[in-house]
Amino acid sequence: MRPHSAFTLAFAAIAIQGIAAINFVWDCANSVDTCNNACYAMNHNLAPSVLTKDTRETQVKQRRKDSGCRRGPCGKNAKTSFKRFGGSCDEYPFATTKEGGKGAILRCVDGLENSSEGGQLSAFYKKIPDGQKFGITMTNYQKAAFCVNSKKANDGGEFRLKNNAFVSAKRSGMLFSYSFHPGLRI
Repeated sequence: MRPHSAFTLAFAAIAIQGIAAINFVWDCANSVDTCNNACYAMNHNLAPSVLTKDTRETQVKQRRKDSGCRRGPCGKNAKTSFKRFGGSCDEYPFATTKEGGKGAILRCVDGLENSSEGGQLSAFYKKIPDGQKFGITMTNYQKAAFCVNSKKANDGGEFRLKNNAFVSAKRSGMLFSYSFHPGLRI
């Protein structure tokens, strides 16, 4: 019996997940820390890599509130240690997806990086309807440590809102069955 190739095993893992054929191609060159946040969340089994677009304004506002970003954990007056990483709150899964909101992984990032990610996501969203599932393909992610090393421990910047308090985000049990590889189209 012939052994399975790495591609076959990766493809099998992806097929089992029922991954979307449509991908958000995310250029990390100007959004390194937001890419880093998403990779940490996916690679530590804290969030899925397949998301569902849901840009209805009331739901997005509620998910952003539920994630904790609306509480201002990253602003200059924030009373968290996480603000040292940047002044803008990034959440993954995105608040514009059904998977976003409560339990999202947060990271304080530079506002320009957050705007770069948001602009790319907005442009992608113009091409797909609400309710559409999509995967993520990252490019230029070499400076994003959690994308390069899927097992890298939290650098102190990854956190979430839990029981009404911001806490460090830690690896979860096996909610999802494979590690996210940013250059792999899923």
